[in-house]
Amino acid sequence: MRAHAAKWFCLALLAPSVSGCIFGEGSVTRVYAGRSVEGPYITPEAYAHYAQGVIEESQGNFAKAQAEYQRVLLDDDSSADVWTRLGAVLCATRQEATSAFAKAEELDPKFAPMWRERARCTLAGGNAAAALAQAERAVALDPDDELASLTVASALAKLGRNDEAQRWVLALSLRGPPSPAVKEALGRSVAPSPAAPSPPPRSDALGAHFSNERRPTLADVDRALAERAPARARRLAKLVGLRTSHLALRAAALGVTDVARTEAARVLDADPNDSDALIAALSAASLDGDPAGVAALLTRGGAEPLAPSSLGVRLFAELLRRRVGKDAAAIWLEGWALTKAREPLEARVEARGAQ
Repeated sequence: MRAHAAKWFCLALLAPSVSGCIFGEGSVTRVYAGRSVEGPYITPEAYAHYAQGVIEESQGNFAKAQAEYQRVLLDDDSSADVWTRLGAVLCATRQEATSAFAKAEELDPKFAPMWRERARCTLAGGNAAAALAQAERAVALDPDDELASLTVASALAKLGRNDEAQRWVLALSLRGPPSPAVKEALGRSVAPSPAAPSPPPRSDALGAHFSNERRPTLADVDRALAERAPARARRLAKLVGLRTSHLALRAAALGVTDVARTEAARVLDADPNDSDALIAALSAASLDGDPAGVAALLTRGGAEPLAPSSLGVRLFAELLRRRVGKDAAAIWLEGWALTKAREPLEARVEARGAQ
């Protein structure tokens, strides 16, 4: 479930040193899929209801999310994003969502998430042909939206066009390390090859060392980061199966801000919806005492951010604690209802917050 974390970033980090979200009582600039759109001023209360709606939706509390989004619309009914989210939760509860999506299209016909959510709703209603056209429109408007591409593949499969569906999923898997959703789709669409050959032995010294003695761990990655050896940290991260955005998070948690900013920038250039990368970059910029860098990063988030990992949630809470205060951090953490951290570095971040 996508968590729309960009709205949280703008709301929570709003401070005299940060500009780029709200520019005064007259107007607000929203960024949708890389496009800046001027709109009317949005009250803090509306932002709060939106944020609560996002939390409820991410936890599957669709009726509560619907009520929160409708409260936002009472204050401001000019956001294609809010109408889209309302349509999505209406669809999830099998209510009539056509008018909500139609209103979002009227406000911004090029808003890619609307076409994606409309396609998912149409597909759930059994009209695969119409869903395919809508999902293809979403992909055309935002080629980096993985969920839109997966919706295209699902619609093709429903239409019996399995070879085309498989090609879409395979293409997604080749763009980078496949996400869990892509891996699941691959498992459904690609049968395992019989008698698959064993992988060739590692030729690099680092891989050979760990192949012969032991597998690398997150502790090895953290040690390389702490020793300011980014190239070694990257190689170890690959051996461990650690995503680049998570490597950036760990670097930020360890205070290795140059590596955190470099790795996060690499991810954001490819996928501005990666919330973990954005949190890592924001945390590093804040630790570096770079308010201009924080402000610039607030414009980099995508229109439909992915929910952050548990380490990302805790690191963002730490950032809130520094910039806004303990109460803001506590409210943020309460919304995610995390269990006690077990992984050592995450536990360290959690412990810092308790001090």
